[in-house]
Amino acid sequence: MVVLPNYRRHRLGAIQNPNALGTACKSRKFNRKMNALLALSASAGIAGLISPVRADTFGSKGGSPLNVASSWTDETTPANVAVPGAADIAAWDSNDTSATGNFTLGASTSWLGISIGSLTPAPDITIVADGSTLTLGGSGINMGSANRNLIINDNINLSATQNWASGGPSRTLTLGGTVDNGGFLLTLTGFGSFAFNGPINDTGGLTMASTGTATLSGTNGYTGTTTVTRGTLTVASGSTLASTQLALGGGTFNLGSGQTGVNFSGGTSLSASSTVSATSIAGTGVLNLGAITRNAGSTVNFGLPTTGSITTTTANTAGTILD
Repeated sequence: MVVLPNYRRHRLGAIQNPNALGTACKSRKFNRKMNALLALSASAGIAGLISPVRADTFGSKGGSPLNVASSWTDETTPANVAVPGAADIAAWDSNDTSATGNFTLGASTSWLGISIGSLTPAPDITIVADGSTLTLGGSGINMGSANRNLIINDNINLSATQNWASGGPSRTLTLGGTVDNGGFLLTLTGFGSFAFNGPINDTGGLTMASTGTATLSGTNGYTGTTTVTRGTLTVASGSTLASTQLALGGGTFNLGSGQTGVNFSGGTSLSASSTVSATSIAGTGVLNLGAITRNAGSTVNFGLPTTGSITTTTANTAGTILD
């Protein structure tokens, strides 16, 4: 028997149990002990004798800051914890009654993930920067059914590989602070748009798998592979990219107008027909694709800039680049 992880989901609102904070402290200690016991029992082949601790569901009703019990309602019966933590999903849905949509974290916080649903009333959800850091676990960000945008202006740390899904074509997930990927892969999915106004840092990679657009505007220090399989990933003017490897499996990698250039010295791999484009590269700037390796039949459609150049160290011999 497989022991499932302990996931909880939380909704913001008025807490039903005024003594829940004390209960939460006891519950978290119990959860840690129980999870340790589950691991021990699994190694002994007796996992089926113990059930995992129940998950909770919390969601937004407009309270702020987000680190206090009075801002949350635990939707799971019976209630288990007072505020969402690293095993919990914080959700904004139809029960959110905030008139402005503005929230603060109140303190550095860890959540398993964020879920944005259909909101009535429906202001954009904005987590206003207050100097706190939000750590997100493996559930990432889900805006699949969102009818409003999500803006997070505090810094974000990733504690696991995860997907961030923007909703329909008119929905945007905007990140105003630094995103530290913690060495984990961040994958962008869905149909909407992503705007990274701050940098993405650390050793993990970035995969663009959304049919929409993603724009990098910061001084990006992440060193993992930059992958594009769908949609368009743009490095905006004034932005830089430390990543040295590009993987194209469809979609478009684009340099914004006036960009000074990007150097993929580690090379470019091509597994499906893709597009590399640049409207204009400032001065004598260069988009260097390094050595190109590709699967047979996959091609690159180059949108050449009016100034600057796109280069590769691979000569087009025996169909290396073009069929």
